Amino acid sequence: MFSMKRIALGCALLLILAGGAFADGIEIGPTAMLRFPLQVSDASLEGIGVEDFKFGGDAEIIFGVFQIGALADFRPGRDDDMVRVPPAVEMLVTGGVLFDLWILRLGLGIGPSFVIDFPGRDAPPPPPDGPGNVGAGVALKGNADLQLGNWALRLNVIGGLDILRAAAAEEALEYADLRVGLSLLYDL
Repeated sequence: MFSMKRIALGCALLLILAGGAFADGIEIGPTAMLRFPLQVSDASLEGIGVEDFKFGGDAEIIFGVFQIGALADFRPGRDDDMVRVPPAVEMLVTGGVLFDLWILRLGLGIGPSFVIDFPGRDAPPPPPDGPGNVGAGVALKGNADLQLGNWALRLNVIGGLDILRAAAAEEALEYADLRVGLSLLYDL
């Protein structure tokens, strides 16, 4: 009659609604992240335009000093002379702690991250022994919020490690990256 997926989805929605009823705050809003990892050796931001950003949404539920957050964005495809980057949806779910310092709020969280590539019709199929068009890993997210009434301007710094695309632990460090972005959140 009911599949396990529907029951699990229904239970997850009920837990989110019940948690939201007792939360200290629920914040949602748009986000913009740099499309490419930030390289420490090249700290110059010259020549960065709108096409270098990916856009999406950011949401957070706050329980005292604890936070549960989700960030999802769409990365448009790009064809450079040397490399083709397919369009993708990138998602991150974190749980962590918050520290309120007057109008500044600092947060630190960790959680799973997922990337789903959309390679297109002309792209070669993924290898049968690989992860396909899906990447998954773990990410550490730090954020600093400037609280302005019901609004918060958030600086996100996300360090990610893709464990599905790496064959060994040493190789996983090749897929590590550091991304920065801004979110504008409204407290419901």
